[in-house]
Amino acid sequence: MQIKWERNYSLFLVAILAIIFAVWYYGQQHYLADKEQAFVDTEATLRRYDAIINQATSTDQSDQLLREEAIQLQRQLPTEPNVDQLITSIYEAEQETGIVIEELINRTDTLSSDQVYYPVNSNAVHVELTLKAEKKNDFELFFHLLEQGDRLLEIIELNYHSTGVETISATVTLRVFFNENVLIK
Repeated sequence: MQIKWERNYSLFLVAILAIIFAVWYYGQQHYLADKEQAFVDTEATLRRYDAIINQATSTDQSDQLLREEAIQLQRQLPTEPNVDQLITSIYEAEQETGIVIEELINRTDTLSSDQVYYPVNSNAVHVELTLKAEKKNDFELFFHLLEQGDRLLEIIELNYHSTGVETISATVTLRVFFNENVLIK
């Protein structure tokens, strides 16, 4: 079977193809372009909302981190002198090392000439220790254990000398801080 195309059928086929092409072109250029732009705008809006949600989530996490940091700071800089906490940590460090505390003097003074280097309204507790040890390593371990404690601690003065062949004695002045005006809720 052979198909013979006549001239009318060929023109009719070209006209149908032209109409299909025109409908496709109009749909692409006019109808779909608006829909595509709306789709791009929607994607941009979703990205913006996603960024806002991520920021809010990170803010919630940041709030939790801030609370944890505030609790840690309150342990390091309490609102009361908490001398008992300091004395306990000193005696715990003594028990873990070969140090013998011969004398412990508690002096609560206001910060003196170096006040400008510390926060306003900070108070300090000064503790003077007279220590004895067999080895220098015991002193190092003792001070390391004190630094690892919860409180912010500063060694103001350290004098040590060898009193015998194997005995070292030292006088140490420590300062720990507290601030009665800082309340963390």
